[in-house]
Amino acid sequence: RQLLYGLMLRSGNDCAVALALHVGKSVENFAKMMNETAFKNAFLAGTKIKSFTTPEFMTTIPGAFFMNCTELEEVKYEGEITSIGAFAFYNTKISDIDSVLTDSVKSVGESAFGKNNLGDFTLKYVEGRSWGRDIFEEATLGDVIIEEGYKTVPSGMFDSSTITSVVIPDTVTTI
Repeated sequence: RQLLYGLMLRSGNDCAVALALHVGKSVENFAKMMNETAFKNAFLAGTKIKSFTTPEFMTTIPGAFFMNCTELEEVKYEGEITSIGAFAFYNTKISDIDSVLTDSVKSVGESAFGKNNLGDFTLKYVEGRSWGRDIFEEATLGDVIIEEGYKTVPSGMFDSSTITSVVIPDTVTTI
């Protein structure tokens, strides 16, 4: 409690360092924790943002992060994104799925790309990638090719979508 009061003083830097060390175990780790917290729901309410570049420390696109950012067309990754949360890109203008669903992504949450106009694309096979339900729920899709290697098409993957065609490889045994 006294450290919090000390933060309000002009010379309270030592209090800030003490709090950072206590909470984050190091000043650098505390700064990383604060940045991640600040980004968690930064765009949840929907904004007119058209392009976003992730900071290098970011490894996850949190659930609903860009949900209803109806003008968002492009996301660039500075670091390596390993997971995309549920509803992360729901109702955006992302149309190039390869730019956001990179080979480093190992986990994709429920309805992550729902209500988007994704056109034609190939769903690349990535060893160990897990899928949530209804990934492309209510999306407008063209010709979709699922690459060799997938054994399962997740439940409701294309639920309520408008889709031109889907090519499912022989490796798929469960739909």
